[in-house]
Amino acid sequence: MAVADTRTVSIQLSQLAEHLTCTLCQGMLRDAQTIPECLHSFCKSCIYRYFLVQCDPNAPKACPKCNMSLKARPIMTLISDQKVQDVVDKVFPEYKKRDRELETEFYERHNFKRKKQ
Repeated sequence: MAVADTRTVSIQLSQLAEHLTCTLCQGMLRDAQTIPECLHSFCKSCIYRYFLVQCDPNAPKACPKCNMSLKARPIMTLISDQKVQDVVDKVFPEYKKRDRELETEFYERHNFKRKKQ
């Protein structure tokens, strides 16, 4: 049976933030997606834009951070990394709150029915 660890660990946010930042947009990860070959994570919108818009469609695909060669259709192998996203949301809750506010504004501005949460 696992026992919860109640120890407190101190770490500078700047040290943690570097592991929770998308190297494509330089912002906190949003809807974190991880490349399985090298385990680098990016925002979903950033990594999709990178592969679909910025990359030459005929060129071999590579991780934008480490340049590791990837399979022919890397978008199909991206892993939605909820654990990493949970850490971002817990350590930097203001980002998730702001995303929700922007989403609400968008739905109201365009008279769209709000999606269920």
